[in-house]
Amino acid sequence: MNSERGAETLELVAGLPLLGVVVTALLQGAVLVEDHARAASDARELVRHRVVCDHRDAPPATVAGDAALRSGRVTFTTAGDPDGGMLVTASVVLPPRTLLPGMPAGLDSPLAARASATMRQEPC
Repeated sequence: MNSERGAETLELVAGLPLLGVVVTALLQGAVLVEDHARAASDARELVRHRVVCDHRDAPPATVAGDAALRSGRVTFTTAGDPDGGMLVTASVVLPPRTLLPGMPAGLDSPLAARASATMRQEPC
């Protein structure tokens, strides 16, 4: 009995780093989900402002109110609508916020948040 004394404590102490890694990985997943939701929201807001005549030339970071757009990539494309109008598409790419070391970062990372939104542009 005395030879096993303190074994549970040793097992707990040995398992704490693993628990820390698991919790950090879960938090990283939540951060990436939040980034994707933010990119989708930004794309919707940007395309909404682009199709309204009075706001077409506003800077993207100001329109969406998201400072992350300053380090992100925003592109606008237009295409013809079968009804004779124009469709405007806003595409947003935000760099991933990483908590775990060694994860790829930057706009070309597979973890980067990408979203697009399309709206019809009405004549002014």
